[in-house]
Amino acid sequence: MIRKIAKYLNENNMNADLGYPGEEEGVFLLDTYSNSIADITKEESIQILVQVINAEDAYLKAKKKTEEVKKLLNKLENVYGLNDRYVGNKGNVHIFSINLKIGGIK
Repeated sequence: MIRKIAKYLNENNMNADLGYPGEEEGVFLLDTYSNSIADITKEESIQILVQVINAEDAYLKAKKKTEEVKKLLNKLENVYGLNDRYVGNKGNVHIFSINLKIGGIK
């Protein structure tokens, strides 16, 4: 499912990639937990990191991009528990974290 979300975000010009952020700006997806509930359903917890580097008003740019990603995620089926928080900054790097659960019938 995480790959489908990355593909969906990329189709909407969000520059999404799997894995932890490095030195580049973008949206990074991490599959944090997968759980089968009964034999027919599956739930995944996913963390998305939005990283902005060396931009004028980087905090505001990161917050805006986070809101855009959340708006796109709200359009997906079976997404719930969607929330975000500001992780912090180091120099000119600002990071927001989006956490969500997605689940449904296998």
